[in-house]
Amino acid sequence: MVAAVKGYKCILVMPEKMSAEKHETMARLGATVVRTPKNVLHTAVAEQIHKETPNSIILDQVYIVTFKLLSAEEDQVLIIICIQLGL
Repeated sequence: MVAAVKGYKCILVMPEKMSAEKHETMARLGATVVRTPKNVLHTAVAEQIHKETPNSIILDQVYIVTFKLLSAEEDQVLIIICIQLGL
């Protein structure tokens, strides 16, 4: 939701086993959703997309906990995301 409001490009990588509702909701909010089959690690796909996308970041649990390389404004956005996700 924050990416949609701020106009950021958002690519989400999720396993096929995740619900269609989550996929549809994120797509409606403007995210590009990449689904991975059972035999492919979604984190590996995310890392590959990250390497191929300039100025990209991966927001995973480690990133959220450490808040690495974030400016004060980005910290506030990330905190909002964490609150919305219940983290």
